[in-house]
Amino acid sequence: MADPFNDRNDFPADFFNTTVTVGSVYATDGSGFRNDSALFSEVNPTYAEEFNFFSPTKTFAPVGSNLIDQLFQVAGQPTPAVVRGFGIVFSDVDLPDQTTIQLFAEDGSQLGTFSAPVRSDAAGLSFVGVTFADAIIARVRITLGTGALGAAVNDITSGGKADLVVFDNVIYGEPRAAF
Repeated sequence: MADPFNDRNDFPADFFNTTVTVGSVYATDGSGFRNDSALFSEVNPTYAEEFNFFSPTKTFAPVGSNLIDQLFQVAGQPTPAVVRGFGIVFSDVDLPDQTTIQLFAEDGSQLGTFSAPVRSDAAGLSFVGVTFADAIIARVRITLGTGALGAAVNDITSGGKADLVVFDNVIYGEPRAAF
């Protein structure tokens, strides 16, 4: 479904609430958002050997930053929503406590920061997830390693100075209208 936007820096922030109506909207610092089918090798050829995917053609990263927010809306509507749980698959987490999800309630209060484990297998994937008894998560700040992808930026495993990370699938409870 995301194929028209593959390998471009203008993936629509609201794609997962308007085209695929699952109640998710992404926000960056204005630098863009990328869905990539070639493991970001068009950005930097070394990335082809760096990243792996959990589901093909669905790896994502912000452009020019390592931070992205995920907000929730009632599926297919512009109505703010909350979810009970959130999880995410990361590719190539090399450093502990640098790739995180920070959860926020509707009033902006912080619900906690949770670190992805360092990759532990040949696939290079890591998962972190959190659930609550009630739907209280309104926003998730996703921090992808210690640096942004770029043509002249290599991962620490390729002699660079940053731990570069991308994400694949996100899992969350059904977004319900915030009260």
